[in-house]
Amino acid sequence: MITIGFMVGKSSYLPHAKVLVESIRKHGGWMSKAKILIMTPEFREMVFTVDGAEQVSYGMPESMRNLPFADKMYAASHFESLAPDSYLWMDVDSIVLKDPISLKIQEPLGIRPVDKKNIGLLAEQELDQFWKGLYQYFDLEENRDTENEGKPQNTVITTVSQEKIRSYYNVGLVLVQEKRALFQHTVEAMEELLLQPSMQNLLRQDMLHRIFFHQAVFSCMVQKLYNTKERNLLGRTVNFPMHFLKVHPDKLPFEAIETIRYDTLFENDAEADELLSSYTRGRSGQLRMEWYYESM
Repeated sequence: MITIGFMVGKSSYLPHAKVLVESIRKHGGWMSKAKILIMTPEFREMVFTVDGAEQVSYGMPESMRNLPFADKMYAASHFESLAPDSYLWMDVDSIVLKDPISLKIQEPLGIRPVDKKNIGLLAEQELDQFWKGLYQYFDLEENRDTENEGKPQNTVITTVSQEKIRSYYNVGLVLVQEKRALFQHTVEAMEELLLQPSMQNLLRQDMLHRIFFHQAVFSCMVQKLYNTKERNLLGRTVNFPMHFLKVHPDKLPFEAIETIRYDTLFENDAEADELLSSYTRGRSGQLRMEWYYESM
């Protein structure tokens, strides 16, 4: 049986955790009886109970605590080590709406591309300083297709902006069928990369790169550990970015969507709030997102 995990970084995310666990147990279908681990950082000293899940604390270097989303990567790394077999890592702001049959895959890894390009690179773009540093660290080839105008082969289509970019994946839902210490290697790489003065300077100067550094390193590690045939980009009905519902190019009927991330949805979208009311059960006001990372 698959093991499911996610992180609660601060106690303000406990309502999110309860909604997610309830949705898995009630609507998770084939994975509704999975073991669920809620990962919490030791330095927060949180103790709580969520019916249907187990709280597990994990450690991380003090020097990494203010790097955006580094806590999530350390949480995933420890969770990964506890999962006896296949596992599903999710963001806490996720909800399972119906039996996620799209997650029943054969490939070793199931992931989704990022929603928007952000710090990613269009397929035809040359590597910039940031990505060149990552590609060199990971010893990744650019994999250019000499028979197709020299364009990179290792590309994906962003789910919302529909741009063809170099491989760049969302960490909000990661399904691992064949364990290769993906998250452990990711946090190790993050630590080593942050020892480089050039990377330190780049992240200090640019907030967007600082926010998405973890996801870029993860994406490179995916390329390093799993070849393109081993990656299933999953269906558009899972990890659906509900906060982009009004601008999403896939005009899916709500009934077709299997799992969502809601991010800032409940701050300004009454219509979507109503759609999810049977899952949130009057708690949407508690499901806002809190930014708690300080400057590096």
